[in-house]
Amino acid sequence: MNWIKQNPFLSALIGITIVLCGILVFVAIKGGSKYEKAKKDYNSAYADVRNFEKLKLYPNKDNSQAKNKALEEYDKAIKDLSDLYKNYQLDPSKKITTQQFTGNVKLASEEVAKAFNATGGKLPENFFMGFESYKGQLAKTGSTSLLDYQLNAIKHILLGMAEAKPSELVRIYREKISEENDIAHIPGKNDVARKFGYEIVFKGSEPAVRDFITKLGNKHNYYCVIRSIRINNQREAPPRISDAKFETPKPPDAATPFGAFFEDPAPAPGTPSGTAPAPGVAPAPGTAPASGVAPAPGTAPTPDIAPAPVVDPQPEGADDASAPPVNPGAPTPAPAPLPAGAQANTDTSRILYQVLGDEELEVFIRFDLLLFLPKPEPAKP
Repeated sequence: MNWIKQNPFLSALIGITIVLCGILVFVAIKGGSKYEKAKKDYNSAYADVRNFEKLKLYPNKDNSQAKNKALEEYDKAIKDLSDLYKNYQLDPSKKITTQQFTGNVKLASEEVAKAFNATGGKLPENFFMGFESYKGQLAKTGSTSLLDYQLNAIKHILLGMAEAKPSELVRIYREKISEENDIAHIPGKNDVARKFGYEIVFKGSEPAVRDFITKLGNKHNYYCVIRSIRINNQREAPPRISDAKFETPKPPDAATPFGAFFEDPAPAPGTPSGTAPAPGVAPAPGTAPASGVAPAPGTAPTPDIAPAPVVDPQPEGADDASAPPVNPGAPTPAPAPLPAGAQANTDTSRILYQVLGDEELEVFIRFDLLLFLPKPEPAKP
């Protein structure tokens, strides 16, 4: 204490120096922690930038051009798809009055009935294209455009069914739409099409059923989606062997009574006109039978079998100048072609009837007719 009192200036200088050193140490420690934090943040940001640069859509010039090109192609694909589905959309400019709609239903019913009559198919009683409720009343004004679209679609479908040649259209059912009760239809948020439900029951053969289902899936004019289908045989018992039907074979040609069952055997070497008569068949007059073969009494020669040459060196007819000379070394002529209408020996029996039967099928189909909604306008930013 005496030294401090004796040296006040030096003591004050030492004290101030100690305080300043403490302040400097405190500032250095605090600044070091900030530096470490800043360095850590920098390294983290640098790593994020390096990762972003590796992404495909990093905002550089090449990626920007590629993104713009992809957006243009996407917009073009959406436009092409919208143009394609215009065929399955309602024309807003087409207005149908209630009287016009009723007349259209009558004309369509007559056209479908005429097509079914031409193929021998039957229609249900009081047939009116599934619009039987409008036989005695007019449709609501706000529903005629939608109903007319359904009418044209079901007419197209039933004309295709008539082409498939079913035996009978048993029933057709159409689900009513809300506009028929003066209730507006509100589509869902993600709806792209509106569904109109139909049910059809008909009878026909297996080819007719297959043909109609193919036509129903055709998307050229109207877009239909099959929801369920049930096919029943006309009878539950399986076909029996007695149900098999066979085609009646054609009678043989008069010139060849034995048809193709008796073919000419291969000619022996040196035989000019083919072969010797078959055993049990008498040779033609003026010819000798084959060696060791006796002609059967009372049998007539087969027209298709050429007789063997006679032993006499001067056969009958040799004096005739028009008769061709006998040449043992001449080649055998080609067989004559089959007469017109004649066929080879083929079995055309319909054996599969023993397994498949020929009964008709009864088919129930539940399908939806889709009407695609207009493309919504994108929201402006």
